[in-house]
Amino acid sequence: MPYLIQVTEKSNIREIFEDTLPAHRSYLEPFIPKMLAIGALLEEDGSRAGGAIIILDTEERQEAEDFINNDPLYLAGLFECVSITKWRKFIYNGELMPQMKSF
Repeated sequence: MPYLIQVTEKSNIREIFEDTLPAHRSYLEPFIPKMLAIGALLEEDGSRAGGAIIILDTEERQEAEDFINNDPLYLAGLFECVSITKWRKFIYNGELMPQMKSF
């Protein structure tokens, strides 16, 4: 079962965020095949809400922890809070998952 990683950013980190963004994007590249979704949380006006969600396709919590703990944004101290939760696909890609049909 995949893991959902949610991060909340500290306030007033815009400059550090912008400086760290290229390293963050490079870090993500080899993980793209394992990512079911990743993206920033947004305000209604489309501006950044100070956080993000990542759904990492791994069976091992330790892999999810290692993934986020080695992200350049984490290493730069940008996150106020990180939560890691096991996530079950119920409807995915517009389809009810076969194992959920009897749920």
